[in-house]
Amino acid sequence: MTNKKNLPPMIQIWHMKLAARIDYNRTAVIPDFNPDFYEHVASLEYEVVKQTAAEMATGCALSASYQMTNSIESHWSNNYGVWGDSGARSTSTGDIIKMPDGQRFLVDDFGFKLF
Repeated sequence: MTNKKNLPPMIQIWHMKLAARIDYNRTAVIPDFNPDFYEHVASLEYEVVKQTAAEMATGCALSASYQMTNSIESHWSNNYGVWGDSGARSTSTGDIIKMPDGQRFLVDDFGFKLF
């Protein structure tokens, strides 16, 4: 088993839980970031994300993280550099991307915003 101290820097993906998503869809109010409303579903190796971002037109690590946690040709949990829950849905509006430096970004209708 790998010791956490030996892990590379990771980007965390947090999905809004179903009950919070139902309220969000009804009220458009974003819930607080806590385990009652969000669950950690994946971690992405930061170096792989940076490499993927460099290959994309945007060059954006947030866009690369979003793409890497969406099922395009196969389930996103099979993507290189992704450690995740194979039963989880793709990342979507209302979910959180947490960068290695601790900054959190909300997946918004069009892009991302600091959360």
